[in-house]
Amino acid sequence: MSRWTAAQRREITEAVNCSPAVCGPRPWSLRFVDGAVELCRNDRGQESLPEAVRRDRLVSCGAAAATLEIALRGRGLRTTLRLDPDHGTEVLARVTVDGGLLVTERERHLFAAVFLRHSYRRPFGEQPVNHDTCARIISEHGPDGHGVEETQVIRIDDDAGIAATARLLGYAAAALRADAGYQRDLAAWSQQESLGDFDTMPWALIRTSTRLPDQPTLVERLRRQTTLLVITSGDTRIDHLRAGVATQRVWLAAVVRGMVGSVHTQSLHLREVRAGLIEHLGLAGFPHVLMRLGHPAPMLTPPRPRRTGGWAAAR
Repeated sequence: MSRWTAAQRREITEAVNCSPAVCGPRPWSLRFVDGAVELCRNDRGQESLPEAVRRDRLVSCGAAAATLEIALRGRGLRTTLRLDPDHGTEVLARVTVDGGLLVTERERHLFAAVFLRHSYRRPFGEQPVNHDTCARIISEHGPDGHGVEETQVIRIDDDAGIAATARLLGYAAAALRADAGYQRDLAAWSQQESLGDFDTMPWALIRTSTRLPDQPTLVERLRRQTTLLVITSGDTRIDHLRAGVATQRVWLAAVVRGMVGSVHTQSLHLREVRAGLIEHLGLAGFPHVLMRLGHPAPMLTPPRPRRTGGWAAAR
């Protein structure tokens, strides 16, 4: 495709802007060039942000890159995605169009899921996610050679892993709840939601109002949900982008199957929590995103899909 029409630009941009973004304005912009769409950094003046926040912003850009490819393929275009194609420039991802494509039912469903995805911050319904379904969802984290060998999505479902995760999340929640600087930054870029009884771990963002459950309660809550962890073999720019691609693809694969979810990175801002997960879970890499998936609980009014928000507040 040599030229993009105004309608194509608008449609693709709307889809990509449904991707979760962190800390205020979206950290990406799109550039339409002959035969490709480039996803570029949009973080001028953000160099002073903490390392963990910069990492989260790259992860969210990776998610946007995944959405970009899904949007193009959903419109009948054969694509090739390359992350960090020019090695360190402002271009974080480039999706090249390689001709036409017969759109499959799966691709149509993924494209529709882009607009349905939202953050679900409350307990799931009683129906569990069976292991086979979870395995199929995880298998979609990085097809077509998108760094799949350097990226893993694992399920934390053994007793020791759940207990260790609960201890680390409890520690992080107490530390972040008392961190005035962190709370000030959080209030500046996220909206306070009225969660009522659900303003507690592991569902809510960690604010000064968040109630911290005791250890046995948190362990039981984690046991009753499906908890995934996205890790990469390295901790560089391209690894952070790969983690974002994996997270978005897994999330959308779950939405296609009628599930909901949310992601959590706040606790991973603490070095000791990241190190603790690596040690206690025996990880062969670096953790970037905790994800919870499940079936929605019955509600009188379904939640309205959201199109903006952060990884910590991923909407």
